Amino acid sequence: MKTIIVVISTVILFSQVSYSQTATDFTKTDVDGNSYTLFEELAKGKAVVLDFFATWCTSCQSFVPALEQMHQDYGKGSYAWIWGIDTYDNETEQQIKDYKTSFGATYTVFAEGSSIANDYGTQGIPHLVVICPDSSIAYDKAGWTTDTDDDIRNALSSCGIAIGISSDKSDILSSILIYPNPALDELTVSYYLANRSKVKIELFNSLGQKELNISDGIVRKGEHAVQINLASLISGIYLIHFTTDKGVTNSLKFYIN
Repeated sequence: MKTIIVVISTVILFSQVSYSQTATDFTKTDVDGNSYTLFEELAKGKAVVLDFFATWCTSCQSFVPALEQMHQDYGKGSYAWIWGIDTYDNETEQQIKDYKTSFGATYTVFAEGSSIANDYGTQGIPHLVVICPDSSIAYDKAGWTTDTDDDIRNALSSCGIAIGISSDKSDILSSILIYPNPALDELTVSYYLANRSKVKIELFNSLGQKELNISDGIVRKGEHAVQINLASLISGIYLIHFTTDKGVTNSLKFYIN
């Protein structure tokens, strides 16, 4: 009987969950006394990563350093929030503060989050959800592996939040960011080039049809920002595609309201 119980709990802990195609809004105060509303943060063009956890969960503890690094890479909430949500309501705020201190977490953490966990259909911990600025869910999975960090960053990239994909400026093309997202009449694309290179930037619609040639030429080493006029485009989903003469390509999704 004990063996059966262990097998079942492992399956639940690492099962994929597809509970909802869009996020459920909530307003909650974190353990440091700051109040947040999910949809208000999304409306600012930010993505949100929800980490459903418990302080006693060893797998949850193991993933804290990766979440903390994301928190730093994505501007401590400037581009994407990392929100830890304790799913066990009997754990006190002091226990959670001690958990943050013990494992070096400075990102936002909420206590008494079982109702939010129920809204998102979590069936095990850790359970991670990536929510795009348009409230769509780009990643929804219980458990974590050595690939989870990259999977979450790739999900954020699919939301149009790409600054955390590569903050290493030894890479030829790094620190890519598009904002605001969703956009209205104008979009800014910023990036860093480690070396002088030819860079082509193109804009495609959701059908893969090219709408705009944004730039195509030799670009010096350093930080760059390009403003794009979107007045000729209708509401919908679009992709910004980068290509360099070093064979580096990146595609980022954004939305026009």
